[in-house]
Amino acid sequence: MIVYLANSYRQKNLAALLLATYFYLLVGFGITVQQQNQLSWKYQQAFWADVIQLAPDLSDGQVILVDAPSLPWGNQLYPFAWSMPSVVGQLYQFPWQWKNVPKLYKLNPDWEQKIPANGEMALNNENGLLSYYYTWESARQVKTSEIILLQEKDGKLVRTTTPIVAGAKKFSFKPLTNSTIDSFDKGYLYDYLIAPNNKKSVNYFQPF
Repeated sequence: MIVYLANSYRQKNLAALLLATYFYLLVGFGITVQQQNQLSWKYQQAFWADVIQLAPDLSDGQVILVDAPSLPWGNQLYPFAWSMPSVVGQLYQFPWQWKNVPKLYKLNPDWEQKIPANGEMALNNENGLLSYYYTWESARQVKTSEIILLQEKDGKLVRTTTPIVAGAKKFSFKPLTNSTIDSFDKGYLYDYLIAPNNKKSVNYFQPF
């Protein structure tokens, strides 16, 4: 249509220039998105490998919370988005008898202030505690002492076992216990997200 109109107005050369510019930019954009896809994959591999290393003691209903404000957004992709709660259940094949497969949730800023003094966290879609909580998930009450807490410290993800103090409130989280992950078969996403030990990792806290 552009070429037809250009011929009608005797602007064929201008139309060719405009089309060439458009396709040049389109190809460049496609390459940029592809590069971000590759980087997103590397970020996710490094992150989930750290999660499994730091939280190998998984059990029925286990909740993992991540306090990491620097996990980055991308220009076109966000590697740490709404899918985070469902990934652990795809890394391993957990026993069918379990009522709740382990899940990981990203915490919102000031999450400490949203925990009542009794240390029982309400996991739901209403209190603003979590970045993502699926609408079809039932609300849960979980004691902090039963929750694995992973936090960003000095550019690394670490497991926090010392008590967290928020004003007059003090909360304890689950200490590291015996690893259970070796007893589970690998799930569909394991080979895609858990990079081999000889594969160079990336700093997933750097800007995307």
